[in-house]
Amino acid sequence: MAIINSLFRIYSLAAAMPLAFALLLLAILIISFRSRVYREGGPDAVRSYFLDLIIREDLKHGPIEIPAAEEREVEKVASD
Repeated sequence: MAIINSLFRIYSLAAAMPLAFALLLLAILIISFRSRVYREGGPDAVRSYFLDLIIREDLKHGPIEIPAAEEREVEKVASD
């Protein structure tokens, strides 16, 4: 338990600066994202815009290969 606690201790201001900067950037990103999209379409627009961004990022990595139904049946029989 002491090892886990020591991972999250920050002993100097210089060590805390990257973490503080990252948190500041995250806060700015969240505020700007929510205010712009919320103004355009309300809470539902925020949800749909966020899901749209996630889907676009997934598509950048290429299509996912989905095994055919026959292959799944063969694997099921083989595991039984």
